[in-house]
Amino acid sequence: MRKFTFQFLIIGLLFTLCCNNSYAQQLPESVAVTGTLVRVTPKLADIDKTTMYGEPLKITRDMNGIIINNSGDFARNKRETKRRLEEEMREKINREYVLATGDTKGQVKQSFPTINSPFAPGTTIGTNINGQTSPGLSPSDNNMAAGPNHIIQTVNNTSGTQFTIWNKAGVVVQGPTILATVTGRTGAGDPVVLYDQLADRWFMAEFGPSACCNELIIAVSATPNPTGAWNIYSYVDATFFPDYPKFSIWHNAYYAYSRDFNTAGTAFLGSSVWAFDRTAMLAGAATAQMVRQRIPNSFANISAIGSVGLEGMTPSTGGGLFIVPTSATTLNIFEVTQNFGAATITVGPLVPLTVNAWGSIGNIAQQTGPTLNTLSPFLMFKLNYRNNGGTESIVLSQSIANGTRSQVRWYELRKVAGNWTVFQQGDIPGADGNSRWMPSISMDGCGNIALIYDVAGPTAHPSIRYTGRNASDPLNTMTLPEAVIFNGTAGHTNARWGDYNTAVQDYSAASTPNNGSFWATSQHSNQQTRIANFTLTGGCVAAPNITSGASTLTTESCIPNNSVIDPGETVTVSFCANNAGTANTANLVGTLQATGGVTSPSGPQNYGVVTFGGPAVCRSFTFTANGVCGSTITASIQMQDGATNYGTLTYTFTLGTTVVSAAQNFDAVVAPALPASWVATNPVGGGALWVTSSAGVLIPVPSLPNSLFIDDPSIV
Repeated sequence: MRKFTFQFLIIGLLFTLCCNNSYAQQLPESVAVTGTLVRVTPKLADIDKTTMYGEPLKITRDMNGIIINNSGDFARNKRETKRRLEEEMREKINREYVLATGDTKGQVKQSFPTINSPFAPGTTIGTNINGQTSPGLSPSDNNMAAGPNHIIQTVNNTSGTQFTIWNKAGVVVQGPTILATVTGRTGAGDPVVLYDQLADRWFMAEFGPSACCNELIIAVSATPNPTGAWNIYSYVDATFFPDYPKFSIWHNAYYAYSRDFNTAGTAFLGSSVWAFDRTAMLAGAATAQMVRQRIPNSFANISAIGSVGLEGMTPSTGGGLFIVPTSATTLNIFEVTQNFGAATITVGPLVPLTVNAWGSIGNIAQQTGPTLNTLSPFLMFKLNYRNNGGTESIVLSQSIANGTRSQVRWYELRKVAGNWTVFQQGDIPGADGNSRWMPSISMDGCGNIALIYDVAGPTAHPSIRYTGRNASDPLNTMTLPEAVIFNGTAGHTNARWGDYNTAVQDYSAASTPNNGSFWATSQHSNQQTRIANFTLTGGCVAAPNITSGASTLTTESCIPNNSVIDPGETVTVSFCANNAGTANTANLVGTLQATGGVTSPSGPQNYGVVTFGGPAVCRSFTFTANGVCGSTITASIQMQDGATNYGTLTYTFTLGTTVVSAAQNFDAVVAPALPASWVATNPVGGGALWVTSSAGVLIPVPSLPNSLFIDDPSIV
């Protein structure tokens, strides 16, 4: 007997805020600022490291944040505003997580990968040295860039940004230097350093203090040698403070985002996306255009945005890319197009990508000292784009909840037929009772992925570890056993931690990425940092990479057939497999598992030779579905080729059909009236009655203008 689920749908009672493309039409007009070339500096060795070209350095930071006019009011205001903002985001995401999973503890039930892949990487650690410290400051904001011959690390200092340059052997070639002594502009930190591999140049940036000038200060090296001269540019907009600016390298601009606060630090305004005229800055032009557009705070989780930067030597053909974790189950990616000649910037439509549900976590425990902030749910610096032989990928990471601990979530997106999709994703919770957080991720030219993160908890001071995978490993797994860069020796004395770390690919020469080699920096212990070079062995090994393709229902046992799988029904489904790797399979065999609502599965099927980059190969399996109408089942097919396990492909189906039996639009009436033929009664008596409302009191805000509302849903 076939069962149907009848659903009475009332428009306006939907509690899901659907993101659509109309948001772009609601954005303010583009803002353009012409940056000025402040100076072309001498080579670094000829600069006085104690002054700003004769002007005294100013103290702009202490451990509480930015100092403005000898006052910490702005920092205190901004810190409180950010705290409220982060709490609101976490509460929203965790409500969404519970609705999606029913898990009230926010514990994603996954474990550190144990899959035995024949292509799993080994690892070696080369240079592993002490980085700079930020004594008496929190956070350190440490990050780094690596080029063919040099590495640069930046951290916060009491006068803004401090940087040091090493050669690849770890020998200092430019000692600790305050960036303001190079730029001649008073800086307040939040530094970023990047290697522009397309131009073989270097990039450093920081912001200026709020009451001074609301300034972004950018330095671009005039030659490939970072110890030589630099072009210094200043961008000023006195209307707001651009907090947490994070930049990215792209072929047609330097892109960035910022979290915008009013000049008092008492209100979060939204996040701006920026584009800077890279060509002009590389040329040392007298002016270089910047265009910016703010996405308002009303857009879900906009402060958690990330800017995508280029890794490798093959650029995208499109505009700048940005990603926002808009909900506990959704990432949204959008493209930004700049026109420096017209001084405009256009924010394109959102593309939603469904991901595994996740919860957000606030502070976490360490072995000694106060709890540490995780910056969950922010997407962590850097988000990296890679074009490997026509395969376009983006890798990104964030900290998510694992009960009262934090774990790392990582993603690889791929562009398929012109559309971005989630290719794989995974979690790193660890198995020792400690938290993993503050990740940074990178991909090399072979598709191998390196992931660094911090570890702290009941049995660990803040430490630095990493993992990785080769491109041919089973999807959704990091197969390299967790490796140690540095084990912390002391607790951190302030709740504010790091703010961001960095993992980047190595370059052996100009325009020559060194596949399998990565550089990383992270904070550890108490305001100390570490810089390390490590390898993932295995390189560009040619091997299959088997991925899920389409699935087609071919036979049903229930009469009449309705082209869906129903509870208790025995069906036959054709499951297709693709090969996204670099070698063909020899004799691939798939075995349908009796899990996830699949019962009585038929026997193994021979997929045979699946050609890499070729057409999908499909085989049919018969099974019985176990579940209820509206629930989902997951068919899992384990793929084996001789002694090699190529992982498990999954295919998800919703059981039964949902029939909308009635609908009502409430927007044609004037609130609080009900539509004609509707009567509000209360069988309990004396309670509140149903009314329409245009007040937008629900969270998220319901469909406007009107929604059906009752202030005591327990009596419905």
